[in-house]
Amino acid sequence: MRADRLPPGSERLWEGAREALLPLQSRGAQPLEAWIAALGQALQQLGADEQLKRQPAGGRRCWRRSG
Repeated sequence: MRADRLPPGSERLWEGAREALLPLQSRGAQPLEAWIAALGQALQQLGADEQLKRQPAGGRRCWRRSG
């Protein structure tokens, strides 16, 4: 992604998202629990955690049985 090609005003949002996702970048092996905690913090920083918590999961619309 090239920030200089973003529409006006979007560059600041891109930088904020990039900074929030830095802890998820690979820095060698780490326990899954630590990665999930970092993901939770990134989602919180981006303001997406509460929205995701309200989304339905599972059910007929998500899973289809084959056969």
